[in-house]
Amino acid sequence: MVVTGVCVALVLGLVSAAPGAVERVPVLTKPNVGEFQPARKSGYLGWEQNSAGDLRDLDVFARRDGGSAFKVNPRRTQAAMGGIDGDLLVYQQYHGTKTSDIKLFNLETRRRFSPQIFVNTRKWEYWPDLDGDWLLFGRRNLRGDKRKILLYNRNTQSHRILDITSSFETFLAPGQVNGNWVVWHRCKPPTKCDVYRYNIDLRIAKKVPNVKNRSQYAPSVTSDGIVYFARGRRQCGRSVKFFRWRPGAKPRALLRLRDNRDVGDSYVSTTPSGKSEVFFEQNVCNAVARRSDIYKIRFL
Repeated sequence: MVVTGVCVALVLGLVSAAPGAVERVPVLTKPNVGEFQPARKSGYLGWEQNSAGDLRDLDVFARRDGGSAFKVNPRRTQAAMGGIDGDLLVYQQYHGTKTSDIKLFNLETRRRFSPQIFVNTRKWEYWPDLDGDWLLFGRRNLRGDKRKILLYNRNTQSHRILDITSSFETFLAPGQVNGNWVVWHRCKPPTKCDVYRYNIDLRIAKKVPNVKNRSQYAPSVTSDGIVYFARGRRQCGRSVKFFRWRPGAKPRALLRLRDNRDVGDSYVSTTPSGKSEVFFEQNVCNAVARRSDIYKIRFL
């Protein structure tokens, strides 16, 4: 289903200013589940979903374009979706609340393995993404709640700390690594969030322009540095809009969500013809079991 213009507002509860089309991406493998953290590359779509509406039971699934869905993480584990590059999918695999590791999954052979030794520690590794040699992920020290955003080069086995905090009130969330660019968001009390874009070659981070100290979050980035993100008020589902930011210009609103809807994550993909597609999840706030569906903006 592809909807444009006024139809977007009627069908999705969105008002679109995007120079393209917005469509829902139906990926359901079971009825009454939530779908989160979409990522698409190399002819594959990956996502995370809960089990029959149970937020606590999370798994990662993937499918080739036009193919059937298959589960990525093994039985008796839980997982959060990361990103896709070539035939590799990267995701977070965890057991309860004590151990969490980054795993790589070969989409062709359907075999999983661990990255190099630096990546997985006794700390909590979370929300990875992958592009070429670069692996982006977060690391949380469960004692004191210290967090880092880490960028690891799988070829040179070197790493960079892009952001760090030692306050349990401050939250760091990795976004996407794409070409020479990395994005993430940082939240400080009272729930103000900012998005940052990092140039890998120049080793420079820049904060995306913010207005009126709104919360900006759920960032993704194209290979030429264009950033997509959500902006809203402090409460979930209040005045939420989805933006595009080109450096040197003001952020431009592409979509406005209706009340009680919010954006959880976004991910930029490039089609074989070189056009961008931005995948994002739309959450229902304050639901007993988290509800979420996946959409994409397809630029014409």
